[in-house]
Amino acid sequence: MNVKTSQHAHRQIQTGELSEAGISLSIPGLDMKRRTLLRGVFMGLGATALPAWMMQEAMAESGGSEIDVPLGPLAAQDFGPLELKTVADDITTVNHQLYAPAGFDVRVIMRNGINPVSRTTEGVVGHLDPDGGAVFMHPSDGGWVYVSNEENTPGGVGATRFDAAGNIIDYYRILDGTRNNCAGGQTPWGTWMSCEETSGGYVWECQPFGTAADAVRKDALGARPGREAVAVDPINHAIYQTLDSGNQPFVRFVSNPDDLEMRPDGVVRMRCESGVSQRLYIPAFNELPAFNGSIANNSATSAQLRLARPVQWVAETDTHTTFNGGEGIWYYEIPEGLRTTPSAGTVPTRGVIFFATKNDGRVWALDIENNLIELIVDGQNGQAFENLRPGQPALANWNQVDNLVVSPSGDAMVAEDGSNMRLAIVLNNQPSKLLMQITAGNSEITAPAFTADGSRLYFSRQNGPNVPGSLTRGTTYEMTIPPAFRSIQKADAFSFIERDTGAPATTITSEPVIVSGFLGSLTVSIGLVNGAQFSVDESNWTNLPSSIKAGQSLRVRHTSAALVGEVAETLVIIGSLSPASLQKTTFRTTTSAEDTRPDDFDFGMIEGVPGSTLIESSVITLSGFNMPVPIKCGPHCEYRIDGGNWTDAKGSLAPYQTLQMRHVSNKSSNSVRRTHLHVGDVPGHFATRTG
Repeated sequence: MNVKTSQHAHRQIQTGELSEAGISLSIPGLDMKRRTLLRGVFMGLGATALPAWMMQEAMAESGGSEIDVPLGPLAAQDFGPLELKTVADDITTVNHQLYAPAGFDVRVIMRNGINPVSRTTEGVVGHLDPDGGAVFMHPSDGGWVYVSNEENTPGGVGATRFDAAGNIIDYYRILDGTRNNCAGGQTPWGTWMSCEETSGGYVWECQPFGTAADAVRKDALGARPGREAVAVDPINHAIYQTLDSGNQPFVRFVSNPDDLEMRPDGVVRMRCESGVSQRLYIPAFNELPAFNGSIANNSATSAQLRLARPVQWVAETDTHTTFNGGEGIWYYEIPEGLRTTPSAGTVPTRGVIFFATKNDGRVWALDIENNLIELIVDGQNGQAFENLRPGQPALANWNQVDNLVVSPSGDAMVAEDGSNMRLAIVLNNQPSKLLMQITAGNSEITAPAFTADGSRLYFSRQNGPNVPGSLTRGTTYEMTIPPAFRSIQKADAFSFIERDTGAPATTITSEPVIVSGFLGSLTVSIGLVNGAQFSVDESNWTNLPSSIKAGQSLRVRHTSAALVGEVAETLVIIGSLSPASLQKTTFRTTTSAEDTRPDDFDFGMIEGVPGSTLIESSVITLSGFNMPVPIKCGPHCEYRIDGGNWTDAKGSLAPYQTLQMRHVSNKSSNSVRRTHLHVGDVPGHFATRTG
């Protein structure tokens, strides 16, 4: 199968509906122009962002992703530029120099050498060099624990316990006496696997709500050099493992049937005592070469891996592929309604293993069901993200990708091992999106981990900041995520009244519709046919993607068909870059014969009004005509169209526009004032009677 041809055919199917609606899907220009446009999308340019369908097409045109991983809310929505945060800290003299988006609050929860509960040096104190970690929810009290490795010898794991309100209520150890505990992995059965990054390193299974005495070494996973992190596939009962010791294999342990244990809660636990170990191999595919051994870090090799390639799992002794400095790893299960079949695959992608390789600055995606691997972040691919701090120029690519996590809503996030101290959301073959950066000191960012509801994100810096009277070998932070970015936001279904009496080749305007059902802001996009435009909250008309918030109104207009009986349609979409957020509707008009005489109308009389007072009529919409007609008012009255400015000058009223009159009531009591206006040849009146 030719991957490029198959991918193009798949793309035609996906975009067929939009093509039929008259939306142009091509983005002309060279790669540099395209990348500039795409960077505008991901860096939050708001009204100038491309619609989601253009984004998807541009990704395909650039030879981009085949393993279709949906975007989470942090990747898909615009959280704006980063700002210098005032970090909540009991030591008020510390300048953390931490940048994050507006509305994302940050506090210190643990500092090396300080007890996180008492904030003194008494009792169990915060550990050295915090590294990989995870959050575990308490099964009954609504609280949780954040576990964090200690990358030191002796090492181990510390645990910070929170109540349901987020208060720190305990700090304790769940592993002691081990060596250089770097990263690890969270299991579906509620334990923490802590890995020793050293020669002959082991995996230790720890109980987040237990003690160090409960930890068990998992010898069946082997003693491996530079053991880094693990991720569990709960469907196929496999544990995937990265090794950070130069060029090393990417390995997995698959349980034998007798290794599996059914727990009372229905979760299948891998004992990790009986199974087979395998290594990943990327064989030759069509005209593309095999990777027997290490993968070169150059543009030619990278290009060969940006499209999904089949992989094999081979015995430990067989020819395999090695990866340069394996780091963070995470298992992510795509929600069922968002799964798609890659062009090189045969079934919808369900489980994805993300893993990072530090020494070549790459992030990989492994499609478990289809046995495909794809390079999604790559220093050779122009994927440098911009530093969104004010006054800072764009920075280069990642400086050593490290710990990796996927949020409960599907945002893949990577922490940086290098000295730039960044935390960013990664997107498949597109520029990464910076979420946090610390600019003081020289450390690495470690252990990003979310609570189950996505409301809190934890991460650490291994060194600093300097605090008088305390150690400086690690600080752990908690960042709160605003509700709009905890789940994909989607507008409630909306629609426009179909206009079936439009004159030929005339601008027809919809009624205003109030959008609702989401937090924050989404993007309105419109099909570029029939001269279509839209207006948000009666602002200027435009056909460029624009921001809209819940509670704002939306109107659409387009040019009707030229022939009587023909239909004109305009597709309107509200959403973000995530396909799961898109809410679509169509504004439809049918052309009829020209008619310039409105039906008879009247504004009626308002009784009992005060004297000498400016009184406004009710708002009405005239019917029976389909061409703009002249309007004139007077004397002693004014009118306004569609809630605009009041006037007594001659004007023009278009079909479906609203109309309102006003005048000053008579001075004397029980006195009637009647004023009139003409729409075309049809008169209308407004009357008031004083009390």
